[in-house]
Amino acid sequence: MMNQQFSCSIWTGYLMDDQKKEELFWNLTLLNNSPYPSAFGASVNSKEEEAHIRMLQGEWFSSEKKVNIKEIVSHGDTREFVGWLQFDESNQLSFITGSWNHGNRNGKFLICREKECDQHISGLWIGQAEPDPQLADFLIPTNPIRWSLSFINDPPKGIPSILGSGYFDDSADVPNQTHLHFTLQGKWNYKTKQFQL
Repeated sequence: MMNQQFSCSIWTGYLMDDQKKEELFWNLTLLNNSPYPSAFGASVNSKEEEAHIRMLQGEWFSSEKKVNIKEIVSHGDTREFVGWLQFDESNQLSFITGSWNHGNRNGKFLICREKECDQHISGLWIGQAEPDPQLADFLIPTNPIRWSLSFINDPPKGIPSILGSGYFDDSADVPNQTHLHFTLQGKWNYKTKQFQL
């Protein structure tokens, strides 16, 4: 379920077409009444030899319970998802189902929001990116940041224990870019509460 402002969690599921079925593992935040991106996070493909983190960014339309998400596969290559949030009362389960396309391939997808539990800490982390004092002569501004970030206690094989993405929403120093997006990954020790990004 979403609170009045946002929802952030781990979402797992799959996509399929007539050729194959692929597992999905997402960190995803949905922001109500927010400018672009109102949906953002990260995906990981655990089937690759080394975990490949991809950015998710798009729009969440809370009144329609609709989400449009682009998964950045590589520079200039995106996989697009359009889905609707639903809630299964009997299982107390939120899920998004819809369609996806990537080039000439397309199909259906389903992802379920992991229930609140002691297996992960997921949230919308808001703060500021302050330049190193040694760079003061360059007049680099302090930028506000937002992170969609999950700390996963015992991740499945091939999944990092910290997964997410973030953005600067005031990147005036980069021509033609209103946002700078980046992925986040790292290591989390849930016993000692220490982590490294």
